[in-house]
Amino acid sequence: LPVGLGSGLPQPSLPISVDNAALLTELARYGTARIYETFLSSDRTRLFSLTAEGIKVYQADTLERLAWFSGLEPWQDEWGYLRWGFSASATGNRFTFLAKEDQVHVFEIQNGLVFTQTLPVDHYTWAEISPDGLHLVVPHDTGSDTINRWEIVDIASGSALATGVGVNATFSPAGTY
Repeated sequence: LPVGLGSGLPQPSLPISVDNAALLTELARYGTARIYETFLSSDRTRLFSLTAEGIKVYQADTLERLAWFSGLEPWQDEWGYLRWGFSASATGNRFTFLAKEDQVHVFEIQNGLVFTQTLPVDHYTWAEISPDGLHLVVPHDTGSDTINRWEIVDIASGSALATGVGVNATFSPAGTY
């Protein structure tokens, strides 16, 4: 919140300028990592922070850290853009992450890595977990540069349940496809 609208900071005595910038004092520092993106689970209970130190998961209402998956580095495309491929189940208990070696990883907050699948290499690489956290939709390799397909994978067995044509697909909020 801006100063004066309920924040804990006092009203400034004069505007910050080049002349008085040396008078600024750091009040607090929360972590050292660069934050790339943050996500809130659809039920609004989990907050995910994608940082230079990995992915950190917090309880949204208390900001208590529930898990820290350190050392995770996102997939980087040929133009240098970071592609996190992040999505979370509705309760935030499971989430997907695109790793460097063209792989999608599925993590559980309590148990860590539970599933890995290698993806076809192209600039459309993405992944999404279903709201119930049981299925994954990922690109499907057709061997053709002109046809884009996707497949739905059962996380428990790793088997493909369905395939379709299109650049990508998404689950309905109910988790059906």
